[in-house]
Formats: sequence, structure tokens, C-alpha cells
Amino acid sequence: MSSMNLTEAKSVEYDFKVNGYSATKAGSDGEYPSKRVTVGGYQWEISYTPNCFEQREYWVAIKLVFLGPTTARPAGGSGGGVKASLKCLLVDAQSSWKRAAQWRDASGEYLTCQEKCLPHLFTS
Repeated sequence: MSSMNLTEAKSVEYDFKVNGYSATKAGSDGEYPSKRVTVGGYQWEISYTPNCFEQREYWVAIKLVFLGPTTARPAGGSGGGVKASLKCLLVDAQSSWKRAAQWRDASGEYLTCQEKCLPHLFTS
């Protein structure tokens, strides 16, 4: 049985805005990292890949990157790692930042938005 100390849990909301999606998709096969953010004494980045190709389809990939603690941890610390989750959703900046139900790709095809929340245990 595992347990979690909720008094140590931290939450942050971060707006990751992509300007020029079509240009980033056409321009590179690489990832675009966000600025570093600090949450609960740990540094993180959000990595955006506009043209991830998996399972014979193109995807927009968003991932949480664990960069480690902001300061050295004392010897003999818990060493159990850091549990984190990333929740992403697409919003429409044109209509008062409401959650988008669909989006249109460069070919004009409408696609349904899918919200994902994936927890992960990062070990330092």
C-alpha cells in the first residue's frame, strides 16, 4: 500500500501558448521547450513537439520534463522520487479562451480534441 503526504502536494497552472502552429510544424522535427518553472522545489519544462509521427499518424506531443531539484537534497533523504501529472487541453484564443471541442489542421480537416492526464513517478 502506498501513501502520499497531501500537505506536501503542489499544484500550478501554466499557459503554454503556441504562436504560429503551422510554421513550427513545417519548420522542424525537434522539440520546443518552455521556460523553466519551479514547483515544490523542483525544476520542470514543458516540451512541445508539433509534428510527432507515431502509429502512422501525426500528433502534437506535449510532455513534462523533470529537470531535478532546485537545490541539493540532504544525504539520507527519502529518495522515493517525485510524482507528477500533466493535464493538457486545447483552448481557443479567438473565443475568450474557452475550451475547444474541435480543431482544424492545415488541410482543413476538423479533429476532436482529447484531454489527457498522465501521472508519472520521476526518480532523481
